[in-house]
This record gives sequence, structure tokens and C-alpha cells, in this order.
Amino acid sequence: ISKISKLRLHLTSILSRITEYDRLNDQMKMMNDILEISEKIFSISNLTKLEQEIVISSIKITNAKRGFFIKHDKAGNYVFNVGIDSDQQYISDESKVSKTVLSEARKNNLPIYTNNAVVDNLLKNSISVQDYELHSIYCLPILTHNEFYGFLYLDDYQAENMQMHIYPAFMDIMKNQISIALEKAIQFENIVRKSKDLSKIDTIKKEFVNIVSHELNTPLVTLKGVVSRIKRDNFKSEDEKKETVLKLQNAVD
Repeated sequence: ISKISKLRLHLTSILSRITEYDRLNDQMKMMNDILEISEKIFSISNLTKLEQEIVISSIKITNAKRGFFIKHDKAGNYVFNVGIDSDQQYISDESKVSKTVLSEARKNNLPIYTNNAVVDNLLKNSISVQDYELHSIYCLPILTHNEFYGFLYLDDYQAENMQMHIYPAFMDIMKNQISIALEKAIQFENIVRKSKDLSKIDTIKKEFVNIVSHELNTPLVTLKGVVSRIKRDNFKSEDEKKETVLKLQNAVD
């Protein structure tokens, strides 16, 4: 019995080490994935494309079934900018997203994660969670320049034997990388917009100069001709001279 107990203890220790090794291996893989994702999203300056890539990359590292990038409009309504599933197909139906989860995440601007939402104390009374039979959910409120920008929402809706892999410490790193990438893209789009505005101003200035040049050129041509005739005193009569002087006055006026 003593030998069996020792053997059992030894096997338990081995299994524990194997489990720990697998866990560490998973974490190293996720860290490498985050580094690759960071490099990719930092290279995107278009906000629409960036939001899409953030969702696609987040699905990849968490094993989520689907993901959304959600924002608020001016009236406070949810706007689903991006909806993509694990096959990278765009989702048109966002009705099965839990608004309770979004609301709870927005309260303190802190991420919400659960691997069994239907029994989670925070969400078990949520009608949407129960009706949609949602299990694993991750909702990240994203801030840019210390202001709310939107949500990254991931879940395993209609997934069979599928569980999301969320490591909070690594997702915090991911959150920071996402915020930085968005801030850079926002800054870039502001620069482009200002550049376009300056280009418009430059065009308006050129048009104005052309108009003014034309308006000035017409009387100047008249003035040159009249002055030339006055210098030559080339008039047939005194009346013609008076008429020429009158043209000169009108051109000046």
C-alpha cells in the first residue's frame, strides 16, 4: 500500500508538471501571438481596417467563435462597426450580443470575462445571456487618450465543445497595444484631414488670385492704352481727348 501511495504521489507530481508545462507553453504561444499582432496593427493607419484586424487577431488568440467592434453613436445607441466569426466571415446579425455585458463593462471601463456566463453571479440574471445560452464571453472597453472609444466583444455563441482561452495578464498587454494603435491611427487621420483642409484652402487662394488677377488685368490694359495715347498726344480733337480721359477715370474707379 505504501508503494502504491508513493507511486500515486509520484504520478500526480508528474501530471502536475505536465499540466504546468502545457500552461506555460500556451502562455508563451500567446505572448508570441501578441507580439506578431502588435507589429501588424501598428502598421495599419486606416481606422476601419485597424478595427477589423483587431477583431480578427483577438479571435485568433482567444479561440473565440465570433467577435465584434462596437461603438456608441451620438444618441448613445450601440453601433456594430465590425462583426466577424472564427472563419473570418462577416456577421450581419448582431442581435445575439449581450447588452448586459456591454453595460457592465462600461460602468467602470473594466474588462469582463466569464467562461460560464449562465451561472456567473454578475450575469446569471441577464435575460440575454440565458436566452442566447452564452458561456464564454470577453468584453473589453477600449480607451484612447483616456476617453471611451468602443468595445471589443468576443464570445463562443453556438460553439460546440469550444472554450475561449483568456489570460488576463496577456489581455491587459493586448488592451494597451490596441489603444496605442488606435491613437496612432486617429492621429494619422487627423493629419490627413488637416492636410486636405489646407489643400482646399490653397486651392481657394489660387482661385481668388486668378479672379483678382483677371479683374485687375482688364482695367490695367485699358489704362496702358490710354496712357500711351496721352503720352503721344495722338488725338484728332479736344472732344476725343476728353473722352479718353473719361475712360481713364472710369478704369480707375
